[in-house]
Amino acid sequence: MSNSAGKTSDSETGSSAEHPINRREARKTATRTALITHARALTKEHGLAGFTIEDLCSEVDISRRTFFNHFASKDDAVLGMSKESPLAPHREEFLTSQAHTSLREALLNLVASSVNGTATHSFTPFEVMELVQGEPSLMNRLRQNAFDTVIEVEQLICAREGLPYPDTYAHTVALTLHHLMMTALLPPPNGDCTAGQLARSFDDPENIRERFAERLNHLARFFSSGP
Repeated sequence: MSNSAGKTSDSETGSSAEHPINRREARKTATRTALITHARALTKEHGLAGFTIEDLCSEVDISRRTFFNHFASKDDAVLGMSKESPLAPHREEFLTSQAHTSLREALLNLVASSVNGTATHSFTPFEVMELVQGEPSLMNRLRQNAFDTVIEVEQLICAREGLPYPDTYAHTVALTLHHLMMTALLPPPNGDCTAGQLARSFDDPENIRERFAERLNHLARFFSSGP
């Protein structure tokens, strides 16, 4: 009876199509976050080779099948690299922005949106790099992901600008974008920036967008008039 009453209530409010989707997405996010958290904790304690995917699933209380719905490998779980590209939810907006937005501004928006969809204050880049230093396979995976990301952005630029793929201009822009984005995500540590402040900064896509824009401006200044 209670279930029936619940359905009636959802129908009356006109929200029956929204709530299940929201709850499902919330569960997916919670599961993905738990997998990343426990994968990193197990790596710190035992090393990457010291635990299995089954061990990780047991920690999170999910099935092996559910794990592979989120990540392609144990390495990807540690690095927080979901199976879906962080650029995927923002591709359509990027591609359709050509009529009213410059490529520069569109790339700024793409960076900010994709970071906003993947970053949380609990998962700072420095935490990841600490793990990578002791695990060569994680570094190799990061390199492969960087290559894949550059190709993905190059393809997006070609599609947006009506260029044939591959294209030297689009590839150069994509490669430069990747390096600038890495420096925006990993600003040089200094005495004025504590770990907590950096974590909160990483959680703010607008902050990252500003750092990224600043680097683009310096690059444009260099090529237009020199230092």
